[in-house]
Amino acid sequence: MTAMIRLPARQRPLSRLRADYFGSWGSALLTLTSAAFLLWLLWSMLSWAVLNATFQADATQEICAAREGACWSVIAVRWRVILFGIYPYDEQWRSAL
Repeated sequence: MTAMIRLPARQRPLSRLRADYFGSWGSALLTLTSAAFLLWLLWSMLSWAVLNATFQADATQEICAAREGACWSVIAVRWRVILFGIYPYDEQWRSAL
């Protein structure tokens, strides 16, 4: 039979998180404010990059400007230049390998 090793209360993960991030009213307020800001930032980035983005390869500047998100049409049109630059077309297989 193996004996269970009990960690002191200060070293338990939940106790440590509670003490470090919610040890006082000030730290709890700062933790919750920071978490809310990070969630807002992540949601804003997701909304801009994916939810409100334009993915059409034939999108014009007017179509992209009408949406509030990113315009990814340049990726679909210029992916070869992005990956290989001005490397000769016939030799791009070498860079791909």
